[in-house]
Amino acid sequence: MSDRVRLLSDEGIARFAAYLAALRAGSTDSPPFSLLTDPVTSREADATAFVERGEFSNRYDFGTYLVEHLVAFNQPMLSRNHALWTWLALYYFDQVCPKRADGTRRPGEDARHIMPAQFNWQRVYRQLVRESWFAVRLNGEIVKPLLAGDLATRGDIIEQCSGRQTIISNPVIMAAVCDLYINPKTGRPRKGTSGKEGGSPRRLSLVLQQLDLTFDLWASTSQQVVALLPAEFEEWKETAQAA
Repeated sequence: MSDRVRLLSDEGIARFAAYLAALRAGSTDSPPFSLLTDPVTSREADATAFVERGEFSNRYDFGTYLVEHLVAFNQPMLSRNHALWTWLALYYFDQVCPKRADGTRRPGEDARHIMPAQFNWQRVYRQLVRESWFAVRLNGEIVKPLLAGDLATRGDIIEQCSGRQTIISNPVIMAAVCDLYINPKTGRPRKGTSGKEGGSPRRLSLVLQQLDLTFDLWASTSQQVVALLPAEFEEWKETAQAA
């Protein structure tokens, strides 16, 4: 059964935040799905779109679904629509924050679910539902291996990329990231990608930010971007070339 996409009101967002706080305190209450349609806690969106609570095998499939089903919205404005993304986070809460065997949930910080009203990239990118949509909308199938986890899981690589707008919004760079850190045979991250040492995805985001000041990375190929990386990435570059 499909449901029309709505927006959470300030009251709805406040109640959702209170529910998240209760979960962190050990509550086993069910998600307050009534907030999604209550006229006090939600309102109609400025475009007509419908979604369903299907079972998504990974974040890439989920992001692709959202790209297809939210096409009626003005896309630049949609990216900043905190009330819509927060509504969707609650709508898909059973998948974004599944119940554990003991009935509790681990919601993490509010930013994983509630997008701030005042746009701030350092907070906005943490919202799980929007991140899946944003990565797929800008990069398409390139990011498929980076969104291979379930809806509740954010991988280390995509987290480092999403934290910097100039990286996540550039398909060339995202292709280079996959060349370096994804095993093409398995489609999974190579060993060692979660570290902080030289050559790690965490370091890559900083290095690419510096290179972007000197080189036109948008006009490059993914191979050219990889070739520009300094010596600390040599091991990763050799592995990528061998693959």
